[in-house]
Amino acid sequence: MITTSFLIALISLALWVLFIRPLNLLVVLFTLPATVCIFFVLAWSGVTIAAFVSTKYRDYPQMAPLILQTLWYVSPVFFQQEMFEQNALLYAWFNANPITHLLFLLRAPFLAGTLPTLTNYLVSIAFVAVLALCAIRVNRKMAHDIIFYI
Repeated sequence: MITTSFLIALISLALWVLFIRPLNLLVVLFTLPATVCIFFVLAWSGVTIAAFVSTKYRDYPQMAPLILQTLWYVSPVFFQQEMFEQNALLYAWFNANPITHLLFLLRAPFLAGTLPTLTNYLVSIAFVAVLALCAIRVNRKMAHDIIFYI
């Protein structure tokens, strides 16, 4: 489901770039394989953790959208970077937020026609790696007991 939604959005964004900003297409094609791999591992990790937690705790499916919505709205999805630069605390949150760096993996090539910064890649990879290690740990810890929760 997540992968399907991501692919539909990615195709729509690619078509938009093709018609509105065709010069950005070369940068997009160059950065897209690494970005898709990062997002795939992110989705796998999140789904793995959510599957085990929702099986053990029956209220998790009702809480998950609230948690994701909170994460979405505290990230800089709807606001320009300049708004955060006016306040030192907000700018620190902007730079420390891994969702910011994940968004710039797509925003920079698609919208600006530039390569994402090395910081964007490093923070995104570190965040996804930590999440993947958590997913592996959850899998190892709960795999033997999961049958008792079904």
